[in-house]
Amino acid sequence: MQQATFARAGMLAAVLATLGCGSRSTPTGSPEPTYETADVGVYTGGWHGGPLDAGAPAADGDEGAVPGTAGALEPCAAGTGCGRLTTTSSYCGGPQPPQELLDDLATPRPAGGMSLVVSPGGAYDPSQPETTRLTTDGDGRFSFAAAAGTYCIVVIAKADFLGPQGDPAAGEAIPVPSFAPGVAECMDQWARTCDGVVTVGDAPVAATEFNIPYGCSENPCIPAVPYP
Repeated sequence: MQQATFARAGMLAAVLATLGCGSRSTPTGSPEPTYETADVGVYTGGWHGGPLDAGAPAADGDEGAVPGTAGALEPCAAGTGCGRLTTTSSYCGGPQPPQELLDDLATPRPAGGMSLVVSPGGAYDPSQPETTRLTTDGDGRFSFAAAAGTYCIVVIAKADFLGPQGDPAAGEAIPVPSFAPGVAECMDQWARTCDGVVTVGDAPVAATEFNIPYGCSENPCIPAVPYP
């Protein structure tokens, strides 16, 4: 039981690290808080959340393209789900930035090398068999083969957060570490919310493009505390 507890603690640490819950000296940002328990106020830390240098601007005249990508998406073939994942960042405090910086942070950039979990339905349910796990290419694109239907896509940190709570072989059930009131519910809701929903058809369908905004809180459900 003790070894399993340590294993669970290690997994939680890895998940929180993925969420950007490490030290503030190297902030990585986190998904924009959208729930009532995560109403984040002004952060005065002098840094911005989200990936840095995630992509260069698109070439002039490349209409319909996301900056830093290879261009507009082609339709998905029959029996295939496809799309592109992007991210945006936030300015989190410090001197008043130029508008050009704010515009740049708010510009979607391709999320290359992002690990995703695909499962059937309009919400992530860890009790349902996963369709597949995949990694976006350098342009943030992804594709997978599946039967016609609707599929929920989440970042792998959500699947890990809702993963096994103990060692089934040993009959163990290790509780999820406690959070402040309301935070546990928020984390559960966050983990079950799709980052994108993709439709697979029996005929070609439009590709899905979705964005993950990175805010200033180091945890998607815990408000950021202003720096002095």
